[in-house]
Order: sequence, then structure tokens, then C-alpha cells
Amino acid sequence: MTLAEFEEARQGRKEASRSVAATLRECYSAKLRARAERMEKCNNFFLGELCPVCHTFHATQGSRCRDRLCPDCGWTLAIERAEAVRRALLNLGAGYTVFHVVLTKRDPLAANGELLHKECKKLIEGYTKLMRMREVERRVWGAVRSLEVSNNGISRYHPHIHALWVTKQETIFAPYELGQLWAKACELDYRPVTWIEGIYSKEAEHQETEQGRINAAVAEATKYAIKPSLYMTADAPMLEELDEGLKSLHLFACHRGMAAAYRQAQEELKAEKQWPGKQCKDCGSRTESIALNYENGGYVL
Repeated sequence: MTLAEFEEARQGRKEASRSVAATLRECYSAKLRARAERMEKCNNFFLGELCPVCHTFHATQGSRCRDRLCPDCGWTLAIERAEAVRRALLNLGAGYTVFHVVLTKRDPLAANGELLHKECKKLIEGYTKLMRMREVERRVWGAVRSLEVSNNGISRYHPHIHALWVTKQETIFAPYELGQLWAKACELDYRPVTWIEGIYSKEAEHQETEQGRINAAVAEATKYAIKPSLYMTADAPMLEELDEGLKSLHLFACHRGMAAAYRQAQEELKAEKQWPGKQCKDCGSRTESIALNYENGGYVL
């Protein structure tokens, strides 16, 4: 990525962060208003290496605010998770099949942060119970799950779970059977809507087609909890509700065999991204250290 491409990509994400920060300044909570200032300064400073020949730029350090409501940090985190999960799946040996699973419940009856938090917490607890069931433990080798909150326009919030289940079997559960297990795990008196589809097999004949399907599923299972469209259209009360609804929750988790595979993939990617001293990875030229300071509108070599 050239320096110009890097700055163009950053500009789009920065505009989204500024928009959310401006809305946070209208919130009643003083804590949320204080977070707006940190969000406005998110990724205003970068350290990196610039190649003067091919103009390739590699950022080695940034000033992320790491706020759960920040679109820039959410996008970066989702990309990092997707890369690690994709690498972990590619590292698996032959004989593994990956299933994309969606688990839902009825929406909260009212739109407020306290109820949203309770519903999200129940979803995560129900998923943990589901993974500990004998039927699931026997068939699922490892799993990755993420919590997503969307807006359905009726009761406003629709929290649900996307997961990737890795198994050594070609089939595991029919949708009806999965619905029964999910209802039992969540202690529901109705059969909730569930969805399961096999998306990838290491022994598949058409790997290119399978790779496209798994990329789409990985993106779904690792994306951040709040969609960018919800960020950009949210008013101050909605941001307060989302903040309260997602506080203290583990939005992303790996289970059993995928936990170790995910950590190994993270280490491999971290090693690959290390810049080799002062040498450009693309053309081999000597690079120059650069500090980008967007608060001052310029950069210093």
C-alpha cells in the first residue's frame, strides 16, 4: 500500500469516527462526552517505514482509541480477526469441514440499553451452554463466534450470534435439530430461528469456489458487533443504549480446538508483518522512518 492509498483509506474511516464523536458530544452522560475527544484523536498519529522508490508505506504503530463505539477501531479489529481466523482454517489438515451457524432469539420487547445488555448476556450464556452439550461436544472440534447487534426497525435491536463450527464430519445437525438444542440451551418455550450451512471442506474438488464461500462466512463471523450503518444513523440516545448494552461483554470468542489454532495464526501473522529492518519488502530499497501527525496536518521524516 502506498502512502497515498493509506491516507485515502484512513480519511474515509476518520470521517465516520468524527461523525460518531460529534453525536457523543450530545449525550447526557459526561463519560460518553469525554470519550468523544479521544475518538476524534483516534489514529491521528502513526509511525512507519516509507520506501522512497516504490512509495510503499508500512505502519508500525498507531494511536488507536480502542473505544467500542469507534468505527475506525471496530473496522481494524474486524480485519485483524478475519485474517487470523482465515489463516487458522487454512492451517487445518485434510478431513475438516466448516459450517456457518446463525443463532437468534426473539427481539427485546423494548428499546433500552439495560434490556439489550440482558438479552446479549443471555445469548452468550446460552451459546456457552450449547457448546458444552454432549451432542455438540461430540461433533464440533472447534468454533469461533461473534455477537452482532442490528436494527430491524420494529423493536430496534436484534442481537444474534454468527459462528463457524469446525468438525471432522461431513454433516452435523439439521436446522430443526439445531433449533431444538439452541432452545434447550437458552431455556426457551419456543423453537427459535436457526441456520446452518456447510461452507468449506479441505477435500473439496473446487477449492476456488469453496474459498470464496469461506471468505464471506469468515467476514460474517468476525465482523464487529455494531454495523457501520447503525453507527452512522444513530442519535445520542441510541449510542447511549448501545454502549450500555455491550459493556463488559465478550463480543468475540474461540472454543476448543480453534482457540489454539487462532492463537497460532495470530503469532504467524504478527511475524509476517514485522518490517525487515530498513529494507522494503517490495523492491528491496532502503526505507526511511516516518512519523505522520494529522493533528498538525503534516509529517516529519
